[in-house]
Amino acid sequence: MNPTRRGEGVGTALCDWLEAKARTVGFDHIYLGVGKDNDRARGLYIRLGYRSIGESTSCTYNYVDEDGSTKTATELSDYYKKPLC
Repeated sequence: MNPTRRGEGVGTALCDWLEAKARTVGFDHIYLGVGKDNDRARGLYIRLGYRSIGESTSCTYNYVDEDGSTKTATELSDYYKKPLC
């Protein structure tokens, strides 16, 4: 996301839209993963009613950086859950 657009409610609007769609198809909970180092997103999700389920995961992948070099990264995430009823 463009840092100059932070705080304008885009993340909240996207979560609201996704939660409405999930309700429409019959889901009663929604889960998400948030990077352990992404405090800003974690704060948003907590404000929106998501709660930690006490589980974490790691994902290692390769990507190509701006210089065309292949790099490897590992992301650590915590899982959160929100009831939709």
